[in-house]
Amino acid sequence: TAAGGGMELGFPVDSIEAVKALHADWSQRRLPMLQAPVQMDFGYTFVALDPDGHRLRVFALTEA
Repeated sequence: TAAGGGMELGFPVDSIEAVKALHADWSQRRLPMLQAPVQMDFGYTFVALDPDGHRLRVFALTEA
């Protein structure tokens, strides 16, 4: 049998506020969180897990 969790799916959004709103919504829906919202070199992001164990990265890119 195949096991899940072998990839990461990215969800670009338009703003930090959108990242925060999705984090709040997904937290309320009890999705497991691997990474709390944080500013990284590429933008503002968090990572959750779907039921199959795939990483779901939501991010708003930082303007260069």
